[in-house]
Amino acid sequence: RGEYLVVATTSVVRHESCKVVKSDLRLLAPESGDALCRLTLQADETVHAICSWKSFVVVGTAFEIQALHNSGFRCQRGRLLLLQLGFPEAGASTTARGNSLEDAHPGVSFEVSCGLNMGGAVLCVSAFGASEYLLCSVNELLLVFQRDGQTLKEVTRLATRQTIVSLSVHSNSIAVADRKDSLGIIAFDGASQSLRLVWWDYKHRVLADCVLFDCFGVLGVDKYRNLLCLEPHSASGRSAVSEDNLG
Repeated sequence: RGEYLVVATTSVVRHESCKVVKSDLRLLAPESGDALCRLTLQADETVHAICSWKSFVVVGTAFEIQALHNSGFRCQRGRLLLLQLGFPEAGASTTARGNSLEDAHPGVSFEVSCGLNMGGAVLCVSAFGASEYLLCSVNELLLVFQRDGQTLKEVTRLATRQTIVSLSVHSNSIAVADRKDSLGIIAFDGASQSLRLVWWDYKHRVLADCVLFDCFGVLGVDKYRNLLCLEPHSASGRSAVSEDNLG
């Protein structure tokens, strides 16, 4: 079917005496930038993560996320969505679907294969283990899923100490950044299908993102423009840290 771009848009509209957040997903043709179709999300639901996994577009969302940003209160609700692209069959009628844009290609649509209601913000999603598994974060929890037909089956989970804001994978290792304990590495054991904390940098840092560049080295950046490189150097779980401010 070719390659497409999936983007999320968010707007704030005033409804009577309050403000309502509205978000949608849009499918774009990469060369022209034309919007082919869209999927409108629920009120006060915002998109925080998108990835490609098997034949699905995976989307992580959160409701009323502003409470987390303003006061640090835990987000109580989010969704993990598995979407597929629907195309009209050859020779079929091209009547536009309900979620297509007026100027979209008739019949092209997002189809929700699976929608899981989660008890927190789904801020991170990623394919994992040669795409056999799907990772997602739900507040402080890291969850591993496998495909079960058109839905998902949870394989295992591991709790960190605070909301996970970023994750990165390399082989069977997972780098995690949360809002309290900075950066850490978690290992996944395929035989036992379990997660295990390998090491953590316990210095408090307000992390924005992280990248795992090999099985043990993590590159991170915090909200004060500090670039961090962390590598474990002992069995105690402590880490060697080099740090530079980007100015």
